[in-house]
Amino acid sequence: LLHVNTTIPESDGDLFYKSKLKPIITSLKILQTCLM
Repeated sequence: LLHVNTTIPESDGDLFYKSKLKPIITSLKILQTCLM
């Protein structure tokens, strides 16, 4: 039970970081195109 409980937050964290990083990466790409 402990192993299952510890693995679930890790997967949730990965999804959280991916959802947070995607808009940041897209905004950086937009800034790069504006600067070019």
